[in-house]
Amino acid sequence: MDPNRYVFISYSSKNQEKADSVRKLLIEEEISCWMAPYDIPAGSQYAHVINDALENCSCFLLLLTKASQESQYVERELERAIAYKKVVIPVQLESLELNSGFKFYIGSSQIIAVSEIIRESEEIKRVLKGIRNCTGVTKEEKERYQYEEFLNGKENILLLSGATFRSAKRIKQMVTDICKDDCVIAYAQEWTNDLIDAIRSKHPEYRDKYEYSDKYINAGVFVLDGLEYLIGKEATQEELAYILRKRIDAEKKTILITTVVIDEPEGYYLSNILYNIVLDDVIIRN
Repeated sequence: MDPNRYVFISYSSKNQEKADSVRKLLIEEEISCWMAPYDIPAGSQYAHVINDALENCSCFLLLLTKASQESQYVERELERAIAYKKVVIPVQLESLELNSGFKFYIGSSQIIAVSEIIRESEEIKRVLKGIRNCTGVTKEEKERYQYEEFLNGKENILLLSGATFRSAKRIKQMVTDICKDDCVIAYAQEWTNDLIDAIRSKHPEYRDKYEYSDKYINAGVFVLDGLEYLIGKEATQEELAYILRKRIDAEKKTILITTVVIDEPEGYYLSNILYNIVLDDVIIRN
């Protein structure tokens, strides 16, 4: 997936609350968006970053209000978007008449008047459809890009909480496609059975003598599904923590999947598994 397939949101800071609502809705709809100041790195040059974002975006979402018409920054962004031949989607958030400048830029454009920023609104559905037509990003493509980003990033552990059976299956297939042969996928119960077999059949120091260590510690990517199976199994949790620490030391990627939502009571017990690990290396995604 092309990371540049996103929508640029242009607005007046006087309409910050409405702009934040639009951004929140787009994120919930899994549409990539760029909006200042959230996407401007600390210490960077404002003008350069905004220009680059405009040049690389798929389309330009103009939040049209009286304040935005009076904003020299919004007008400048609109001018740049048109110069870069971007599709402009004007969304009118309040009653107004276009001033001469905006008539020049968008007088012939179809303006979508939105009375309420909610997903159920027919006008909002039109806006979302228009943006998706420009970005062309499917949910599956976005997910794949997110996992590629993790696998190429600095963090070593990704904890996916609240996963359904279907989403877990999709995630595992996606990771397998990305990693090819350098990936080991196991259910927590299967992993626990391997651990028990290792303890029963080999020397007490099985970690160095049994293929168990090679299988789970040395895999390029280790995906463990059904993490909730380990709730209440303290010895097994300790063993997992050992493996994860080894993998972190080797800078190897691990994805842990659970149906439990970490913010809920049961999630507290799963969080304990990670307390003995460097938590800076863990990304938690619901």
